Amino acid sequence: MRVLLLVVLLVVVPTLSADVFTGVGQSVLIGDQRADAERLAMDVARSDALKQAIKAYAADGGIDEHALNAKLGQLLSTQRDFLRGERLRNAQYDAPLLKIELEVDVDMDGLARALGLQGLATRSEQLARRDARPVTVVIVAEELNGSMNSFPYSAGIVQKQLLAAEYDLIDSTVAARAAKHDQAVQALFNNDPSSAQALALQFDAGLMVTGRTVVQASGLSAGGMSSYGANVALSAIAADSGKVLATAAADANYPHVNAITGSRLAAEAAAVKAITQLLRELDALEQGTQNALRMTVEGINFQQLAILKKLLARDFPEVVNIQTRGFGGDIARLDVALSAPATNFAEALAAKDFGAFRLRVLSQSSGKLDATVVMR
Repeated sequence: MRVLLLVVLLVVVPTLSADVFTGVGQSVLIGDQRADAERLAMDVARSDALKQAIKAYAADGGIDEHALNAKLGQLLSTQRDFLRGERLRNAQYDAPLLKIELEVDVDMDGLARALGLQGLATRSEQLARRDARPVTVVIVAEELNGSMNSFPYSAGIVQKQLLAAEYDLIDSTVAARAAKHDQAVQALFNNDPSSAQALALQFDAGLMVTGRTVVQASGLSAGGMSSYGANVALSAIAADSGKVLATAAADANYPHVNAITGSRLAAEAAAVKAITQLLRELDALEQGTQNALRMTVEGINFQQLAILKKLLARDFPEVVNIQTRGFGGDIARLDVALSAPATNFAEALAAKDFGAFRLRVLSQSSGKLDATVVMR
């Protein structure tokens, strides 16, 4: 019976450059299984090089080493989109050992995104993401035992948690005094966020967290106490485009002798669960590889649009993907996926000389950009 290969690892070889890492792998050659030995040694060498790249990046970026080690196996087993290429540097057979040295070219930006998806962003990246967050307004409609609550308990919990997560908020008392606030709250009872969107734009907020809370007595009672149940449903919506970015919902029950206190505590408990879930989804979006941008370009024909898309993909490294969402007359609507904040892209776009034309940026927010073609 043939015994498959025992893999033995490893030595560390210094990096050749900032993006090229050399890994070494060894395997035991049994019988005529040379192809299997080579494949296993290559896999080990590749993993060795990637370990070096990950640890080098983590050391430069200040990622906690214990957190990195806990996730290292998962990182090495996931899809490695950050591999640019590899070259066999040396293969040496010294019976029964086969030793391989492999140079691996690593896209460090792609590696950074992969680390971010595992919750291993550097402190500088965390600060950059925080600074890129739009101003946020919170609008929650709350119903307590059949009556609307003008001072929703759940909204206070949502705002408290957002502040703790370092989101910039519109002052709730200022927003509550706005003429459109009551209209927005009433519309939320009918699952219509359009009025809330108008209110958010009134305060130049880029993100709105909207929701509906319903609290009711369950009808169950024991020992003089009644049970109060609450349901909180939240949505994070881009104010400019109306795109829903994340949703969350949670329930909670609280027994109490007092109806007002029991209702408040149930609403707050459900709100904590819902906003925690929503923040987790928003954090995952922040740590993802792309920022979605809806781009509208005026004064362009279809041939020019085809050229513009190629130039954007070629000359703007932050453009991950670009698709035409619609075209009519002289207006093109594009969906652009960015690896950097939209503000950076807008500034680079405004300064770019395309030769026969340039793009004048008319307006820009975190998820939307409007521009017009200016011919020379």
